[in-house]
Amino acid sequence: MPASSSTSALFGVGKRTNGHDSKGAAVGEPSTLIHDSITGGVDDLIGLTHLHEPAILHALRLRYTADIIYTSTGPILLAINPFKTMEGVYGGGLMDLYRRQGEEKLIGRGGGSGGSSNPTSPTNAPEKSPTNQSILVSGESGAGKTVTTKIVLNYFAMLSRKLQEKENIANQVLQSNPIVEAFGNARTMRNDNSSRFGKYINIAFTSEGKLLRASIDTYLLEKVRLIHQCRGERNFHIFYQFLASASRTEREELCLNDMTPEDFLLTNQSETYDRRDGVSDVDMHNEMVEAMQIMNFGEDTVQHLMRLIVAILFAGNMTFAADSHSSSYSESCSLEENEASLAVAKLLGVSFDKLAASLTTKVLFARGDIIHKGLDRSAAEKANEALIKSMYGAAFDFITEKINLSINAGSSDENGGASKSTGNIFGFETFDVNNFEQLCINYTNETLQQQFNKFVFKLEQQEYEREGILWKFIPFPDNQDVLDLIDKPRTGILQLLDEQCMVNWGSDEKFSLNLYSNCEKHSRFSAGSAQKVRKQFSVEHYAGYVEYTIENWLEKNKDQLPAASVELLESSEFELIGQIKKYVRSEGSKITTKSLGKQFSDSLKILRARIDATVPHYVRCLKPNDELAPDNFDPKQIVEQLRYCGVLEAVRVSRAGYPTRYPHDVFMSRYYMLCPNRSSDSDALARPQTLDEFLKLDFPSRCAVAGLQLGQTKVFLRRDAFDFIEAIRNEKFGRNVTKISKTWRRYYVRREGAELHRKKEAIIKIQGTMRGHLARRQVFFTIACIVKLQSILRMIRRRQTYERERVAIIMIQCFARMVIAKYRYEEAIRQRAATTIESVARMRFQFLRYKKQKMAATLIKVAYRQHLYQVRLLYGTFLKRYYMLGDPADFNKKKTKRDRKKKILLARHRNAIINEKRQELIRLVNKLSAETWQPGMFESFSKPKLRDAPQSSPTSVVKRVRPPPAPLPDFTPIPQSKEGYLERSLPSRYCLAGMQLCHGTVFLRPETFARLEDMRNTLVAGSSAKIQAAARRKIGVEDLKRKKAATIKIQSVLRMVFAKRQLVPMRKEFAAALIQSVWRMSATKRRVWNQYWSTQTTELSGKLLSRISNFSWHTSSAELSHNSLFAILVMK
Repeated sequence: MPASSSTSALFGVGKRTNGHDSKGAAVGEPSTLIHDSITGGVDDLIGLTHLHEPAILHALRLRYTADIIYTSTGPILLAINPFKTMEGVYGGGLMDLYRRQGEEKLIGRGGGSGGSSNPTSPTNAPEKSPTNQSILVSGESGAGKTVTTKIVLNYFAMLSRKLQEKENIANQVLQSNPIVEAFGNARTMRNDNSSRFGKYINIAFTSEGKLLRASIDTYLLEKVRLIHQCRGERNFHIFYQFLASASRTEREELCLNDMTPEDFLLTNQSETYDRRDGVSDVDMHNEMVEAMQIMNFGEDTVQHLMRLIVAILFAGNMTFAADSHSSSYSESCSLEENEASLAVAKLLGVSFDKLAASLTTKVLFARGDIIHKGLDRSAAEKANEALIKSMYGAAFDFITEKINLSINAGSSDENGGASKSTGNIFGFETFDVNNFEQLCINYTNETLQQQFNKFVFKLEQQEYEREGILWKFIPFPDNQDVLDLIDKPRTGILQLLDEQCMVNWGSDEKFSLNLYSNCEKHSRFSAGSAQKVRKQFSVEHYAGYVEYTIENWLEKNKDQLPAASVELLESSEFELIGQIKKYVRSEGSKITTKSLGKQFSDSLKILRARIDATVPHYVRCLKPNDELAPDNFDPKQIVEQLRYCGVLEAVRVSRAGYPTRYPHDVFMSRYYMLCPNRSSDSDALARPQTLDEFLKLDFPSRCAVAGLQLGQTKVFLRRDAFDFIEAIRNEKFGRNVTKISKTWRRYYVRREGAELHRKKEAIIKIQGTMRGHLARRQVFFTIACIVKLQSILRMIRRRQTYERERVAIIMIQCFARMVIAKYRYEEAIRQRAATTIESVARMRFQFLRYKKQKMAATLIKVAYRQHLYQVRLLYGTFLKRYYMLGDPADFNKKKTKRDRKKKILLARHRNAIINEKRQELIRLVNKLSAETWQPGMFESFSKPKLRDAPQSSPTSVVKRVRPPPAPLPDFTPIPQSKEGYLERSLPSRYCLAGMQLCHGTVFLRPETFARLEDMRNTLVAGSSAKIQAAARRKIGVEDLKRKKAATIKIQSVLRMVFAKRQLVPMRKEFAAALIQSVWRMSATKRRVWNQYWSTQTTELSGKLLSRISNFSWHTSSAELSHNSLFAILVMK
């Protein structure tokens, strides 16, 4: 591949979506000058007049609104995700146009020497051999990195197909995407097809540009997603794809039956089962299977992989129970023998006992001995999770190796070629809870950001200083201290984590304490008191602060499968398990294995070394909004991404720099034809206003002003100066080529003049012969046309005569058929009238018979219902009697002044009050019917029963004349549950509960009435008890009040007594005199009363004696009560 194939040629920078060129800029060569006809003013941001964030943001917004999603910024290509299909941008015609444009630029620039815009392209000599290049695609999740990588691969395949007929390798490279996406991509909160691993694709080309072979390297698969997913996210695509597309035969063989993602714990945690982008899981699975066939996986391998996927799904459903036989000193558990565990054992090709033993016991190695120790329930669940993650990770590595074997099958004897590498690297991640995986991902971004800084800033400015040209240093951010914090020997975070993993007593707590003590003084590290309690710390990355939580870091860093599980895999009869065992990191292995963090760090070093050995191109994918909505440009989010990507600094360096450079000999050989003392063109190269001002400058200053500087070994040109000099060179070449062509044509005509004269005479003779031949052909053609015209005229006349005769015959036939049809029509009318009269007569007879039967049936139903519904209550009576059983909100309403006023205006608001009472009645009936209904309570209203036929002799059956009754209609089955009862209509519910509403009356069956009465009595009894309790409470309160008043009165009396105690001695004499007078008075009264009673007794005795003789013993007690004294005497 040519070294100057820039990234802009892949995506159509400066192109509109319809494929037409933007005015003012060549295709594939972005203009650096501001032009009003170009959307956003420029195709390259380094050409902006005002270089700051608002100007860059405004240009990007204008281009995004016009559906121009790609914009160059010097060595960086910005790609804004449109979240919609872009028609015409990635078509084969447009890619071929850019291919041809790139080839023309190479030819015009002398094979690409010195014309590259890359600051690190080799410039010691004209490039005659291809150069290794790399394209690094970066951005946050959902920015479009995966799709961008597909576009790059598709362009590479197109370039290769132009030079070779075979498309096997190209197709295999493209078809590897559906496979790795199915096993490595998942839906997240930000993206429906987010890559949960890093990918670096290396494609090798021959010296002729043919695609030779390729390889794929993967980094840090997010295996923790297998166990936990947040709400709104999904597990890896392969689980949903296979469950959606599995055939009936596959489901029976893999024990799936009718199971869906909702039935598995690994897929139902987030309650999310679909994709927001509308992609079908069935279509993606079919595409994946087709890709596996192209990649030579084999049908058996595909089936085995699907079998392993199902086994992992069932493993997530396995449960453990505490062992009842375990002692109080040691807790152990056992694997429950259910459908999930039996399916896992069957699919993995092991016995259930071995599976249970591997997950519930731990193998310890002590002095050469092997000890098996029982695990508790939580430890067994962790062992199961480790088995799931190890099997899936090993399967992913196995798939990657199979793909590499298929696409890396080219011949190694072909040399002289180059390679193109494409990297789809993790986006910078920060969540509410960041763990070990996020640290590794952000460490990757820090490493690549440093490489980007080195490429764009360091090497560029170091070369300018080395060449000794006029240059103003531009500061740029350096993140080497963050890399030292994470991976510096002895004190880095990953190094401290490895130290804890090496010892048996290491733990997350000890690691956190060691981390705080070693890194607390680092400027990029912070950990407050609250964070230390929660085992958290913060790191200041180039994109901002990220807080990490230390949870299971040692276990994740070791990434080893327990020895018991390794023994289980070794005993498996499943063929695929035997193939993926070599990818499993086992615990207790004799060979010391690197930790996951160490492996990842080494992989990053190798990746960076690969990138440093190539000419890198950068694609920064930007996400315009978090809603994944098209035509929605969020300026704040775009600015944040531009800041932490270092785009602004890169634009400044590229604008102030010299992207085109030539060695001295190459510059002389290329521009020797431009005379240095050219008076007409030398003034045009100077930027000052006058020639005198330009000549006053020294030589380096002149070059700097003109956009050209002379270094120690190279000549540096700005983009504008390079374009201007190239235009002068091309103009001079054009004039010279025209002059040479004119001279050669004149010489050729003079030398070949006689021969041309003879050829002219021969041509005239041939033309005359040809014209005579053509004239004869025209005459013969005219005669043939006349003959044919005559035959056509005769044919027309004969046809007209035939048509007239035919029409006459048809009219005669029509008249005859009309007479016959009229006779038949009249006969049909008579028959139809007779039939109508007969049918009306029969209909009348049947209608009268139907009315009699309907009336009889109505009377029978009324009588039967009256028999059933013996209790009838008017609406008002029913509501007044059972109102307390309804909704308390209906009868607890307090009578307000407005209600009393409404009662006064009853005549005016009668209908509204009636409707309100009716609604209250309906609510009451609905509630009572639901409470009184019981399954099978009244079956006769749902399914009629036949009366038992009377017992008769066999002879009566023989003599029966009436035909058997018609079969009963198919009635709705009787509900046997509350849900079935509530599904019925309201009248049906009333009938099932034994009540009906009709014409202002509530009809109740005796059983229902009795039940309602019981409910009412129960409620009334409960209310009476409540009233009595309230009365007792009130009486107690009143009694307490009385006692309190008495106490107060006694206290007041005592106070009065104590106050008057001093007066007692003074009043003793008065009291004695008073007592004597009272005594005398009482003695006088006693004497007077004795006299009175003696007189009264004498009179009564005489009356008594006179009445005793006439006394009737039937005297009523009322008469005796008239004289109490008489009654006393009688009683005596």
